[in-house]
Amino acid sequence: MKLLYGLVIVAGLSYIGLYQLGKYLVEHPQYGSMNVIGHNYTDRPIFSFTIGDTGGGNVEVTDSKGWGGGMTCCLNLERGQKDVKVEWEPSFTKAQFDKLPPEQQENIPIEKREKTVSIPENLDLMTSYVGVHFLKNGNVKLNFTTNSTPDPLPENEREE
Repeated sequence: MKLLYGLVIVAGLSYIGLYQLGKYLVEHPQYGSMNVIGHNYTDRPIFSFTIGDTGGGNVEVTDSKGWGGGMTCCLNLERGQKDVKVEWEPSFTKAQFDKLPPEQQENIPIEKREKTVSIPENLDLMTSYVGVHFLKNGNVKLNFTTNSTPDPLPENEREE
C-alpha cells in the first residue's frame, strides 16, 4: 500500500513538473542553439567578441575569400526577441602595433565597442548558424542560416 501511495505521489509530482516545464516553454520559447562565426571586414583584428551571452572568440581580418574567424557554440535566442547586443574589442596587427609610439605600445588601452543589432522577425525555427559581420564603417550585420555556415558578405555589402 505504501508503495502504491509513493508511486501516486511520484506520478503527481512528475505531472506537475512536466506541466510547469511545458508552461515555461510556451511562455519563453527559444530557438535551438546556434553556432556563431565571425567575419571581420575592418582593418584591425578583433581580440574577442560576444553576441548576447555567447563568446565568439577572436577574429582575424577577413581574407579576400571572406573567412576570418572560428566557430563557437552556443547562442540561444528567444522567439520574438527583437534584437541582440554585440560587443567587441579591436586589437592590432603586428604592423599596426609597430607603428605605435613606444610609450603607447607599453600601455595600450582596451577599446570596447558595442552595437545592438536587429533580429529578423521571420527567423526559421531550425536556424543553427549565425554569422556576425563586422563592417568597415563600424556597424555589425547578422545573417542566420539553417544548414550551413554563414557565407561571407559580398564585397559591396562590407562597407555599409
